[in-house]
Amino acid sequence: MKLVNDTNITKYNEFLTNHSRCNFQQSVEWAKVKSNWVNEIVIVENDDGEIIGSLSVLIRKIPIFGNMMYSPRGPVCDIHRQKSFGRINKWVKRTVKKI
Repeated sequence: MKLVNDTNITKYNEFLTNHSRCNFQQSVEWAKVKSNWVNEIVIVENDDGEIIGSLSVLIRKIPIFGNMMYSPRGPVCDIHRQKSFGRINKWVKRTVKKI
């Protein structure tokens, strides 16, 4: 699992464009619209280095209540495929514990 950064953002955008479950709300551009949120995007790759799943999560600190996370229209993967969905789910659980 990796986070999207400057070195793999083009690869991520190509994955979204070509995936049947793609939604614009999982894009980097949508995260820019939500400027008061922190955006983290995790990707899962197969053994050949191809992206097989991703999840864009928006995180915002809410005074008094703590942090809130949400993933609009995500994840982008075959949710019945354990390799991709299971690893994304693991990342979400770890991230929730960190914030």
